[in-house]
This record gives sequence, C-alpha cells and structure tokens, in this order.
Amino acid sequence: MIGRSNLQQAVPITFGYKMAALLAAIERHRQRLAELQPRVLVGEFGGACGTLASIEKGALEVQAGLMQTLGLGVPDIAWHTVRDSIAEVGAFLGLVGGTLGKLSMDVKLLMQTEVGEVYEPFAHGRGSSSTMPQKRNPISSCYIHAAISVVRQHAAALMDAMVADHERSTGPWEIEWIVLRKRSA
Repeated sequence: MIGRSNLQQAVPITFGYKMAALLAAIERHRQRLAELQPRVLVGEFGGACGTLASIEKGALEVQAGLMQTLGLGVPDIAWHTVRDSIAEVGAFLGLVGGTLGKLSMDVKLLMQTEVGEVYEPFAHGRGSSSTMPQKRNPISSCYIHAAISVVRQHAAALMDAMVADHERSTGPWEIEWIVLRKRSA
C-alpha cells in the first residue's frame, strides 16, 4: 500500500507497518494502565476536612480497615479537593480514545471509493447503503470517531474539576458526578 504525507501519496509501506505503529501505542497504553492502577485505586475517607478529627481513637486504623474491605489503597493524605488521580484516569482514557480515533480515521480514509485499500467487515449488510448498492460505509469507524469525541470532552471536564477551593469545595467535584454518572445496564 502507499504511505501518505499530508494526505498525498508518499512512499510504499505495508499494512502491517501501519498496524504495528498502532499496536505500539496500544502496548504503551497497557503499560500506562498498569502504572496508573496503584495511584488511582485509592480510597477517600477523611471526614469533613480530611483530618479524621471526628474519630477520636484509631482513626487511621478505621480508614485502613475500610480501604481493605473495599479493596482500595490507603491514601497518603485526604484528597477531597486534590483530584489529580481522577483527572489522570480521564487523561488516560483520552489517550486511548485518541489512538482509537487515529485507527478509525485511517480506516475511513482508506475505505474511500477512490482509495479502496481497506474495508470494515461487511457481515449481514452492515455498512451497506439504503440507496446506493455500490457503497460500503465505514459504520464502525464512524461510531468510534463519535464516541472518542465524547470521551475527550469528558477528560477535559475532569481536568476542570481539579480546580477546587479549600478542603471541601463548592462545586468543582460535582463536575465528576456529571461526567462519571452511573449507567444502568
């Protein structure tokens, strides 16, 4: 297949080369995820201002026991309004989404009628046109592109939620409640 530079034909490459570059990114994401987990899977239990002051005796032991029961790490210190770990998860998902977006963009471009170098699977008529039988639409790539756009917007909102006031904020962490709302199955 042909390699492209600024959407113009450049030098020959293989499809395997194109996919190997994306696989390398996926492998970096796997490494990031492994590094990320111990930092972000940490619980929060610190009382109104994070000092555990309302528990008169054994506060740290209570906190440790709760974290053990929940299967979470014990925080170094309360993080009521220091939300970098949650934002880091959003940034990670944004990076994964960017890689998937790159893949979907390339597939869409390579499926163009004038190019025709790759195609999405055409099982059960998926991607067929209701009015033009010669067309084969990149449906999965279109959905990926739309979904990752939403993920990137949510990642940006999680960054905004980091800008919080004092020890118990007046609204920024509620951004997380909107972005990370529970989905019922």
